[in-house]
Amino acid sequence: MRIALVGCGAQGLAYAAAASELGLDVALCADPRAVAAKQAAALCRAKPSTNCDKTLVCDDIDAVLLCAPAVSRLAQLRRAASHGKHVLCAAPLGHSLAPARKALEAVRTASVSLYVAHDGRAAPEEFTLLCQLDQGSIGGAGFVRIHRSGPAAKGAHAIECLLPRDLDGLFRRFGASPRIYAQTLHRPGLSHASLTLAFPAGPIVQWIATLGAPARTLLEMCGTAGMIQFSTDDTVLQVTPAPGTRAAPPDRSSPIAHGLPARHLAHFLATIEKPTAEATCDHELAIVRGVEAALRSARTGAEVRLP
Repeated sequence: MRIALVGCGAQGLAYAAAASELGLDVALCADPRAVAAKQAAALCRAKPSTNCDKTLVCDDIDAVLLCAPAVSRLAQLRRAASHGKHVLCAAPLGHSLAPARKALEAVRTASVSLYVAHDGRAAPEEFTLLCQLDQGSIGGAGFVRIHRSGPAAKGAHAIECLLPRDLDGLFRRFGASPRIYAQTLHRPGLSHASLTLAFPAGPIVQWIATLGAPARTLLEMCGTAGMIQFSTDDTVLQVTPAPGTRAAPPDRSSPIAHGLPARHLAHFLATIEKPTAEATCDHELAIVRGVEAALRSARTGAEVRLP
């Protein structure tokens, strides 16, 4: 399978290095900036290109690693899928329903594989947390607290940048029909958001995110018979199991050391072998709908109920 990388910024370079490490056949690395394209191509012995549109539809390319800026992602996904390419797309996919629907409809129509690289799918601590929950270590989840922070980019919005990652995991575990109430605070160099999500057959979730602060993640999940906690301060998943249950050993390693791009690439290749385009598109559209609902709640000051 021949692969093209589109978008050769920091994220694209990480995927170029991971693809080389895994021995994948990357034929083209495209970026409007010639220097960036050449830098990525050198990492995976590919040919550089400054023509992203042409690369997306190249006849001898089977799959695209889409790491372009978020503003152009949906249009490029639609173009690649329409020409029969499997796509790994950097997250977030977007926060506007209309263009997301068009792009995802192209994926459905072409019956190609789509994998959106939400980091929660590849981060070992979040995988272990869900395994503990599935094993019944804390009983049924009743309350979840998620607190994330990181550096701010110009014009970045905490909800748009950080919420999709967590909606991915929450929706897969508890369904995609919560009530959402959001508040935000913005000033130069800072974007802060606080959300409450209430799932009909699941937990109450408190989600807090700040862009413009040191990078940190705190996850807490309280169940009917215990608690699971994780903090990047110590990178240890702490589990208080239900009586009579055996907790899996904590994952003490940093998710960075595991190589998130390499993990995402492995998941992407698995989706190509076992396509699930319809379910994937429905799920990703639900995430975009959730982000749009959170933005609307923050703007209006009213609770938004997802269908």
